[in-house]
Amino acid sequence: MVSGNARARRFYERHGWIDTGLIDYLAATEEGSVSIPAHRYNKRVTQNADKEQR
Repeated sequence: MVSGNARARRFYERHGWIDTGLIDYLAATEEGSVSIPAHRYNKRVTQNADKEQR
């Protein structure tokens, strides 16, 4: 997720996602790849996650 997108970052953090740090995301363009600084978010998934959301 792009660093400046504070609204999206709050959304993911409220739903249990954890910011694990900055990465360089290579976005494809017609002229080639462009490096975009972004945050990587992870969330632990359990077997009971399906049952909890029902």
